[in-house]
Amino acid sequence: MVISANRATAAGLQLHLRGVGVTAKILLSLQPKAMVPLVTTVLVLFPDDFDLDAVLGRISALRANRPWLLIILVTLAPQRFEVAILPDGHSVAPVVLPKPSFGWTIVDAIRAHALFEAG
Repeated sequence: MVISANRATAAGLQLHLRGVGVTAKILLSLQPKAMVPLVTTVLVLFPDDFDLDAVLGRISALRANRPWLLIILVTLAPQRFEVAILPDGHSVAPVVLPKPSFGWTIVDAIRAHALFEAG
């Protein structure tokens, strides 16, 4: 799942992910009605597109309700998310990538997580 308010950013990443065999859907909103399907295993979020409090709340809720979900944040200001990525003992800690991050960097983060989980 890719969440970005910028359709071009989301579509570009979706195209890259599909090119490496990863199915990806797009959400252009953080609103509660914009659901992340339960089968989602990775969420790539471009948090700079949204209100900080809304992003932190969404991350917290997802970590509490879906501890297996890998959340990747692509941001110009990684320090704003230090609290959101702290290990909590029951969920996967989010990964923060500096913006700009290219599609292959995001794919590498996904693969690294998969290898860690498998190992």
